[in-house]
Amino acid sequence: MLKQNRNALTNLTNRYRAVLRRCRLRALALALACALTAPPLPAGADSGGMGNGDTYIGNGDGAGNNGGVFIDTNMWKFVHGGYAPHGGTATKNTVTINAGGSAMYVYGGYAASGGNATNNTVTINDGAEVLSMVSGGYAGDSGTATHNTVSISGAPTLSSCSISGGFSHNGDAVTGNLLELRTSNLTVKCIQNFAAYAFVLPATIQSGDVLLTATDAIDLTNSGQISSPDFQRIDVTGDTPLSVGDTVTLLQSDAGLTAGELRESVSGSHGVTLSYTFKLTADGNAVVATVMGDEDLPPDG
Repeated sequence: MLKQNRNALTNLTNRYRAVLRRCRLRALALALACALTAPPLPAGADSGGMGNGDTYIGNGDGAGNNGGVFIDTNMWKFVHGGYAPHGGTATKNTVTINAGGSAMYVYGGYAASGGNATNNTVTINDGAEVLSMVSGGYAGDSGTATHNTVSISGAPTLSSCSISGGFSHNGDAVTGNLLELRTSNLTVKCIQNFAAYAFVLPATIQSGDVLLTATDAIDLTNSGQISSPDFQRIDVTGDTPLSVGDTVTLLQSDAGLTAGELRESVSGSHGVTLSYTFKLTADGNAVVATVMGDEDLPPDG
């Protein structure tokens, strides 16, 4: 009897092991089938920070500095390169919005409760979308938002967006802020709070083209905070350089443009082979650059 019981127990154990092996094989086959039929992961992914609800904030040093955020795939309401609470300073942060990335509000650095947002950079690239505001720096209360840069390339969607060098409720939001345009035929809602401008004309540029059109009025003096906006450089890319007499409209608005005191001329270059001199003129709606001279650059060495 004992021997029969042992044989029965052995047979039961063997059957259990066989069933277990079949279950494992079926589970493995199911997992493999799911893996083969699952949609591929996106090629890029948002990086450099963490999502918190509808907000994406750069990691940096954890105190609002040295963050580096890349938005490639998702839609966020708020994107901050760095966030400094409690009166801290948000500085040396970067935000890059690439094709496929989208946001409502983008701030290079965000300083709350009287802190300063300085030396931050926002880059908006071809195919990106921002629906409401891009600002190099945002300072709450009486903080300053200065020495920030906003750079725009290609053909992003910004037609309903305000482009701002800085924003502050009661502090300086103009000093040292730079707008760099590497595009043409761009439409935005407005530009504001910039002290300086730099232009890199795309390879497709032709005489008579317009770089940026704003639907709201443009005031380059920022309500009288500066008298003379600084047009730093106008460089040219591509295989076909501009010729003497060619014109490019840098900024325009049918709602009106206040230019302030523009410098008479601006320098630029076409690669390392040609230097340009542009004359700046302004009427009530546009700032136009006219090629007044070009000169071959001497070879290196």
